[in-house]
Order: sequence, then structure tokens, then C-alpha cells
Amino acid sequence: MATVNLSTEQFEKLLTTLASKRDGSFNTCRANFNGCRDSGRVEAFISAIEVFKKTENISDDDALMAIPLVLSDEAAVWWEGVKEDVKKWEDFITRLRHAFAPKKPAYMIYQDIVGNKQEPGTLTETFVANKRFLFAQLPPPAHSESQQIDMIFGQLSLDIRKKLQRSSIQTFKELLVAARGIEQLAEETGQTTRAPALPAANRRNQNRCLYCRVHGHTAEECRKKMKAESRQTAVAMPVPTGAGTATSALPKITCYGCGAPGVVRSKCTTCSKRESRALHF
Repeated sequence: MATVNLSTEQFEKLLTTLASKRDGSFNTCRANFNGCRDSGRVEAFISAIEVFKKTENISDDDALMAIPLVLSDEAAVWWEGVKEDVKKWEDFITRLRHAFAPKKPAYMIYQDIVGNKQEPGTLTETFVANKRFLFAQLPPPAHSESQQIDMIFGQLSLDIRKKLQRSSIQTFKELLVAARGIEQLAEETGQTTRAPALPAANRRNQNRCLYCRVHGHTAEECRKKMKAESRQTAVAMPVPTGAGTATSALPKITCYGCGAPGVVRSKCTTCSKRESRALHF
């Protein structure tokens, strides 16, 4: 068998030719889109499949045929409904953007840039990345890096702005490095000053009664409160009907001479007899 000797240049040309003739597919593509209506995810998916299509040398016809391999859920249902009308790869990209990430007008993008502040727990790196993605959607001319930082800086959390001056930042790289250091220091400080969690058995002892202000029980369990409520109930107890009737039945007038109940002095028989005896005597 004859041996063929190839130079380095010839070997590279052979590899290039073989690679150009290879038919690629989305079989091994890990990118997937489920139909979520988020501009960031849509653009990330499009970028991923565009790069994969180019590196794998996939033709437009083969790419359109293999689209179901990279779509799922709502996106897969959408593709089944429109695939008959899509004849070009560029048409697929345009329809995908229009269906799941319609482009916002410039004024709405500016509202998102300057209107949404950094929320607690959101890393500055993530926050800045989302803002820069919004800047990328604006129509030309593009804002300079300094202008973008000016619009973003006021939306950073107060903890970051307290320790970082705008005049000390010239680029996004400097901003992210400084913010990352502040966040790491805050995390370390929080871990060292945070009190350790109490065991479940000891948590009950930390309860404080709102009635007597003593630790170890709640107002519902407070014995002092129970005794006070019992005394109030006893004092407020109504007088029995029988007792009230007996009291009201007692005579309200008496003889001031002998004290006989129910008569006045002039009609008291006892006092009249006494007067008669005194006169006869």
C-alpha cells in the first residue's frame, strides 16, 4: 500500500475541507427555550443557537428542520403553529423575538433603567448586567460608558453608595470590583455579628409576657393575668333577683317615737297608748 505524505499546509486544508462538508445538527446543542417571555432569556437563547449553528456548520434548511430539538413547552407549541410559514432562518429569529420578546419603545426602556432600584439581596454585578442589557436595546446613538454609569449609579443600593463615590469610578469594571469588595465585607461583618440561633428547647424561655413583663411565658399563660380577670369577674357579678326583691320590699317609713315600721308617729297605736296613760296619770 502506497504511503501519502502531506505537508502541514496540505493537512490543514484537508481538515478544513472535511469540516466544511460535515453536516451538523442541533442534536448536541444544550441550549433550550421554553417560551418564557423575558427579553434577556430570549436573546441569550438566540445567541447560543446562532453560535452553535455557525460552529457546527449547520445549513439553514437543516437548522429549521431541527428547531424542535431546542424548543420546549409553550415555545414548542408556538413553533408547531407557525413552522409552515417559516422558510428562512432569519424569519424564524424575527418571529421568535416578536412572539416572546417584542421590542419595547425607547421611553419604556429608559423607565426600566432609571426607575428600578437595586433590591436588597441582589448582587451589584447582576443588577449592573441587567441594566447594561437594557442599554443594548436602545436605538443609536449609543450612550457612552460614563453616561451609562451616571444613570445606573443613582439606582444602586444605599449601602453601596455610602461607601463608594461616583467620582472614583470611571468604568464598569472599576464599579463592579469596588461593589464586590463592599458586599464581601458586609457579608463577613454580618456573619461575625449575627447572634447564634437558640436551640428549639430554649426558645420558649425567650418569650416575654406583655402583661407582667416577665420572661418565660406569654400573656395567654400568665397566672397573674388570670387571677386579675377572676377578681374582676367576681366584683362585676350581678346581685341575685331574690335579694333585690327582699330589699325593695322593706318599709321605707317608721315611727320616730317607738320605731314601729310602716306607720308615722301620729298614727302609731303604741305611741297613742303611751300618751293616754300619761294623761290619765
